[in-house]
Amino acid sequence: MMAKEWSLAALSAQEKLEWFRSDFPDGETTFPHIYIASYLGITPVTLSRTRARA
Repeated sequence: MMAKEWSLAALSAQEKLEWFRSDFPDGETTFPHIYIASYLGITPVTLSRTRARA
């Protein structure tokens, strides 16, 4: 839990997405993107833009 709290405060959206992908390899196909964005503490628009750049 501490890792998630730290990442929400310290990491960029790109780094948060990379962290999510490493912890939940199938997460993007399993969970709706709006829930992923909420979990990461970013907006759905930011998540979409970050995914497009990755």
